[in-house]
Amino acid sequence: MFFSGFCVKGKRELFYPFLDDSPLVAAGFSFGAQKVWELVKRELKEGRGEIRKIQLFSPAFFGNRPRRWIEVNIEGFRKNRRRYILQFLKKAGLPDLNLIDWGCREEELFQLLTYRWERLELDGIELEVFLGSEDPIIDVEGAFNFFKEMGVVHLLNGADHFLRPFTTWPPN
Repeated sequence: MFFSGFCVKGKRELFYPFLDDSPLVAAGFSFGAQKVWELVKRELKEGRGEIRKIQLFSPAFFGNRPRRWIEVNIEGFRKNRRRYILQFLKKAGLPDLNLIDWGCREEELFQLLTYRWERLELDGIELEVFLGSEDPIIDVEGAFNFFKEMGVVHLLNGADHFLRPFTTWPPN
């Protein structure tokens, strides 16, 4: 199962170089990584053991951003939703404008920006995290330090949020 990022159509193909397509793998990109984490948290709480491996691609980890930073982003979304989405995804390194899901909502942006990652005891579940060293969206260092105690973290040198070589827009 694969969960996509904020305002991004579910394109798991973007992560095929890294994606384990086995049936017992839960994978998510950015905002989708938060959804995977919640799914695993529920499974662990309920004592179900259906997931054997978690793959998080550029998990939306914003560290301790000030409340004002969150408010500015929400206000930007409210003022001009299309412009905000386009600027946000361009900054992330969006490889193709056709991947934009224009139907994303303000509530999702709020969830994305305010999510608080919780450490989990992943007994029997393998965790693999992929981060781009040049990701302009998330707190890469914070994410690296948070996840390294729970699993394997791959820091891809020179990569952006989409785990591609960092370039300025438009991509080549």
